[in-house]
Amino acid sequence: MSLQPTNDDNLPATYDAALTDVADILDAARRASARSVNSIMTAAYWLVGRRIVEYEQGRGAGRIRRGADTTSVR
Repeated sequence: MSLQPTNDDNLPATYDAALTDVADILDAARRASARSVNSIMTAAYWLVGRRIVEYEQGRGAGRIRRGADTTSVR
């Protein structure tokens, strides 16, 4: 169901139909908000993962440099 407002001609004739229509509107809104939240959380987790990888790669490169310094012959 669309979240767009309806014309007066399309209004439900009975209370049960009106109640069903309201429930459908709320259900559509819940699904749309869940999709938005899922997209945002996916992007956030991706950025966190990228930050972790960048940090770990930087640490590894530092370890390699320190290791090379301590094992080199002078």
